[in-house]
Order: sequence, then C-alpha cells, then structure tokens
Amino acid sequence: MKVIAINGIGNADPGWTKHVQVKETLGIQEDQLIEFVYEDLMEKNWLNKALVWSARIAALYYAKPVVGLAANYIQDYVDDILVYFLVPGVRKKILNRLANVLRQNPNAIVIGFSLGSVVAYETIKNYPGIGGKPVLITIGSTLGSPPLEKLVKQFLKVPNRNRPVVTDWFNIYSSDDILSGYIDGLGCKPGDQFPIKSFHNMQTYLKAVKAIFSPLFS
Repeated sequence: MKVIAINGIGNADPGWTKHVQVKETLGIQEDQLIEFVYEDLMEKNWLNKALVWSARIAALYYAKPVVGLAANYIQDYVDDILVYFLVPGVRKKILNRLANVLRQNPNAIVIGFSLGSVVAYETIKNYPGIGGKPVLITIGSTLGSPPLEKLVKQFLKVPNRNRPVVTDWFNIYSSDDILSGYIDGLGCKPGDQFPIKSFHNMQTYLKAVKAIFSPLFS
C-alpha cells in the first residue's frame, strides 16, 4: 500500500521525508512512500506578504488570545495558514496537485502533519472518491488546535462538515502541542482520536502512528 506523507509548512525540495526519517520510522519500503511537496506553490511575494500582514489583524478576531502570547512560537505557522487560505490561487493549486496524486494512488494511506492535515482533509472532501477510499491519518493537526481551530474552520471551503469519503480517519494529537488538538465537528470519530505526549514534531507523531497502527504498514 502506498503512503502519501504531507508535511506541515511544505518543502520545495524532494527529500524532506528522508530528513524526518518517515520511511524508517514507519517501517515501509522506499517504493511505498510518496512525498507530497507544495512549498513551491505558496507564492510569498511582497504583495502576498502585505496581504498576510493585514490578515493577521483579522485573524485575531477568530483566534483565541493565547495566539498573541505565543506569537513568536507560531508566527511562521500562522503565516503559512493565511497564505494557504487567503492568497488567490494558492489553495486551488495545492488541492489540485494532491488530487492528482490521489487519483494515481487510490486507497493510499494519507498522513498529514500540521497544515498538511488541512490540505489532506480539504482535498479528500472536495474531490470525493477521486482517490478511492483512502485511510486518513492527521497528526499535530491544526484542524483541532485550540487557539487556531476557529480561525481554520472559518476559512474551510468544503461541501459540508460531514465525514470525508475515507476508509478510516484517525487523529493523533497532544495537549503539549498548541498547534494540534482533538478534532470536533468534522467527522473524525471520538474513538479514532488518540492523545499522546509530544510537541509539534512530525517524527514523534510518526512514531505514535507506527505504534498504534502497525498492522496498516505490514
């Protein structure tokens, strides 16, 4: 079975999964792993940066006060979220690229980390059945981040908030990670969400994926 790994901030250079040791951590073969990269589509020119700067002010309306207290920690993540949601054309290009990958690899295991989990969720929701019925695993997901949940859900553009067309949807989150959390109202079942101890570290989350869902990768 193919495993599609989607990083949070994205990365323009193939090879980021080697740095995170995705293949080794999950115990899969090299030909099973598909890196999904999208940093090259984020288009951070000066005009878009100005748009994002203005959007930060509006974002405070949706985000909880803790965002202000943690601004230095999460600024880059918030900026990427705002570029993804607000810069014209960026989101559509990213979703179309992932839709093409899913079309070529139906019924894959899709692992989305941080903003990558939003990309995975939105693609599967907006292109139902295009990738068969994949297994979706969200880790460190901003779909459930306590300070950012309202902000992210405000800008989600999906046909409805029902469960995506998937075989299973599992979510792994940590109370020590303010950029992740329990996902409510989007169709991920309570019994399929697993709390662990972790900061916002993809490799730590992947170790939990392997420990909890080892049979999926055998």
